[in-house]
Amino acid sequence: MIALLKTIVAHRASQDGGQGEIHPRGDAYARISGRDYQIRAWSLRGIALAPGATPLVSGQKAQASIVLRDFHDPDGELRISLDIVVESIAPTGLRARWGKMANRDRELMKMYYERKTKRLAAANAR
Repeated sequence: MIALLKTIVAHRASQDGGQGEIHPRGDAYARISGRDYQIRAWSLRGIALAPGATPLVSGQKAQASIVLRDFHDPDGELRISLDIVVESIAPTGLRARWGKMANRDRELMKMYYERKTKRLAAANAR
């Protein structure tokens, strides 16, 4: 089972430019144009949103407020506002890469991501 999980994480990392995606287990969402969309996965490169009606089209830029948090998470939550660029929209959901972001927010996201990946690696090592 552990080997299978490691294979899945490695596969996702290879698809995401070496940066594995994190799948939140809580109320993580992106607010775009006044509507909230559930975040299915995120990385330092971008986000994957759950399927749903969205006013966005592929290639479009939009402003978003991102809230990342998990249930009973000692890391707390991360809230940032940034631009996103829609890469694709499919029945499985929307994928977007991060666009313009304040340097401070970029550093906060990087630190949050590193904490999350360390926790996931420790949990998978057990």
